[in-house]
Amino acid sequence: FSSGRIGAKTATRAMAAFAEFGALFRRHGVHEHRAVATSAMRNAANRNEVLAAIRAECGVSLEAISGDEEAALVRSAVLSRFPSKASPQVIADLGGGSLEIQVLDGHLRTRGAVLPVGTVRVGEMGTFGSRRAHEIRELVVGELDRQLGPCPKNVELAALCGGNAKALATLVPGKRDHGRRTLNPDELGTSLRWLRKMDVDQRMRKLQVRRDRAEVIATAAVVFDAVASWLGTPTLVVPGVGVLDGLLHRAAFDLSC
Repeated sequence: FSSGRIGAKTATRAMAAFAEFGALFRRHGVHEHRAVATSAMRNAANRNEVLAAIRAECGVSLEAISGDEEAALVRSAVLSRFPSKASPQVIADLGGGSLEIQVLDGHLRTRGAVLPVGTVRVGEMGTFGSRRAHEIRELVVGELDRQLGPCPKNVELAALCGGNAKALATLVPGKRDHGRRTLNPDELGTSLRWLRKMDVDQRMRKLQVRRDRAEVIATAAVVFDAVASWLGTPTLVVPGVGVLDGLLHRAAFDLSC
């Protein structure tokens, strides 16, 4: 995110991963597949070069989908987990590059915003401390006000998506909502204070998470805390779905038609 390009090391690791996928496809006789990339690849200056190399060397047709399609896939996955009369009014999807907010009226998206506060992007900005946490919180609230205007009224249910949402729901769980996991917004600030005091290795041991998750979970706590405060602290449900689930949901629908 700091250079605007997919770096050589990252590209090499991606090639190795997609080479394994390609080998699995050939082994199992897969004739059709869909592979998608999101924010990081979408915004990279050398996107076409990397996509072409993966296609030529790995046999995988990876595509960088638009922000609108990414949002639609997440929305489809989330709404499939809720009864039609009890669906969330807001979906917040936090990834490495961005935070995407969708405001819903029933199953229809009425407003949306994309904020440049993805956990990896923020991590590249420098050391994370109390001052940086305050800056992130101010940025999130300011961008929500700028892009969405007045805060939606009477938001009772917000769905949080992404790996960090699932990790935080385990760390600071709230009361279950009709059997679904929730995140306790009142504990986010408390958890953030002791997360900042630990280094990455300590977080890995304490939380039993991978290094990449331990590096960014404190940033995620700040972002979600800011979103919850802006919305008026609704119930924060963590349905545990994302783009992958949206792709599977769409594929199942296509097969049934």
